[in-house]
Amino acid sequence: MSKQIILVSLTCFIVVIKALHDDLSEVNDWPKNRSAFGQLSAVDLDNNGNVVVFHRGNRIWDAETFSLNEVYRHIHDGPIPNDTILVFDALDGTLKQSWGSNLFYLPHGLTVDFEGFVWLTDVALHQVFKFTPDGKTIILNLGTKFVPGNDLKHFCKPTSVAVLANGDFFVADGYCNSRIIKYSSDGKMILLWGTKNYGGMLGVYRNHYSLEIPHALAILEDFQEVCVADRENGRIVCYDSYNGTYTWAFSHPSIGSRLFSLAYAPVCGGQLYVVNGPVTNKNVSGFVINKRTNNIVSQFGAGLKNPHDIAVSKNGSQVFVVELEPFKIHKYAKQIKHNQTQILQGNDEQLQKYFLDKWVISSAVVLVVFISFIVFIAMKVIKKRRDTTKDWIKPAMMDTMFRLHKLKDKQNIGHGFQRLKVNESDEDIGATIDI
Repeated sequence: MSKQIILVSLTCFIVVIKALHDDLSEVNDWPKNRSAFGQLSAVDLDNNGNVVVFHRGNRIWDAETFSLNEVYRHIHDGPIPNDTILVFDALDGTLKQSWGSNLFYLPHGLTVDFEGFVWLTDVALHQVFKFTPDGKTIILNLGTKFVPGNDLKHFCKPTSVAVLANGDFFVADGYCNSRIIKYSSDGKMILLWGTKNYGGMLGVYRNHYSLEIPHALAILEDFQEVCVADRENGRIVCYDSYNGTYTWAFSHPSIGSRLFSLAYAPVCGGQLYVVNGPVTNKNVSGFVINKRTNNIVSQFGAGLKNPHDIAVSKNGSQVFVVELEPFKIHKYAKQIKHNQTQILQGNDEQLQKYFLDKWVISSAVVLVVFISFIVFIAMKVIKKRRDTTKDWIKPAMMDTMFRLHKLKDKQNIGHGFQRLKVNESDEDIGATIDI
């Protein structure tokens, strides 16, 4: 009976977990216009749920792009003439807006903050920019144009920006300096941490502050953390977003030694979405990691070749991945059946309720499985103790009974009380006893 309980509980657990983590499936024919861009370096979602991408137009980053001292070699070509920022409707993939022509030389990172401002990094310019949502005005500009460096006024190929709800922000600086810098909302430096491996093998880091190309950043507000895609060490590393102390790290053989980007959705206890990169004997794909359980719970994007960045909707229902080559934007969506007939792809309230219900059911099943397991173990222990007690008590009782029986036999041999006669006095009895 106990074995049947365990088997049923485990079966329920597997079924619910599978339902909880419905696979992300690629949406075909998205976006509508696929010929408007070059190498795609970054992607994010704006506050209206639109997909914003950053691309390089006719520019290609190769071995001849930078000098040995990290100076961009093609300054004379001028900025990219095309609009480098494209905004797509997340549902049907139509192009809604574009801007950014004649501004950038080699785009890299893009982040849309909670107020809708657009943060961009350019590795050729060695600069970080904050734009208004329409791209018409530069609000903040950090770094010195075309001048790489490692002091507090210079970057060297900065890769990414992440912004806190209070306006403070982080810059991953990046390909040369392998450091993370925290700034106040007005651009004043607050904290700095991180060093290169310095002679260490790729994937073999000295400590949790030793980075090899911090390539992307994500804010985990509910954990008070900023997490880094430590690209050439193949891991996620997280730090306290207030003081920069190390909090958590994750790597996995399935991901391999290169992890290019990450994004976060506050669902199912917190989930990180990551893409790895080309490496020998490893498939390139996307992975979903549950922050609380510290496990890979899903995998998607089979067939990806050179993914460079990833974005996810807040409810985890839609994921977007951009590739350097081929020049592709991929959309993945959870195919959720509603009333057995309707497919939902954009209703945040319904999807949040769906995931919450799944999470509650999953947690309940886990609890049932755990209690069943404890009961099963307890029953085994009690049975074993009973068997042991029986084995000890049985010979002990037999020995005791044998001793009592023997004692009784001795008492019956001339040592019992004599029968009292009716006509005898107390004195006669006393005399008789004295004899």
